[in-house]
Amino acid sequence: MPVFDPDAALDRLVTIAQSDTGQSARVANFLLAWWNAGDCGGFDFTDLWNVDRAIADDILAVTRMIAIRHEYPTAYGYGPPCERLVADWRPRLFDQPKGGRAWPTAPERGTMPPPLPFADACSGAPLGGAPGLPRGCGEGAGH
Repeated sequence: MPVFDPDAALDRLVTIAQSDTGQSARVANFLLAWWNAGDCGGFDFTDLWNVDRAIADDILAVTRMIAIRHEYPTAYGYGPPCERLVADWRPRLFDQPKGGRAWPTAPERGTMPPPLPFADACSGAPLGGAPGLPRGCGEGAGH
């Protein structure tokens, strides 16, 4: 089994997410879920089926790094690139009221920021609503 360098994998993923290829959106979704899933959305792990094997390996290497190190991208100097990814891939977040906060940013370690008031893509319900998986989400929901 090959040994993966998570720092090099992260560099490659950021470069891919900043480009305009067919796989860029999926890589950006992964990085933005790590940056701030509450505001930027989660990562659909079935996206691993739809990227090249090398990209999937990089995502898995970074996922393992996240699990071991318990840190956000800012710990590796990726604050500005992630802010750029938000602007490029989630421009709607900048159209939302910010309530005096600088959103979206990576949450402080051990805290969970309140979500921005935009609808869940799956259910249409405002984020922060009822807990659990919205009806219609998940397997066979077309996403």
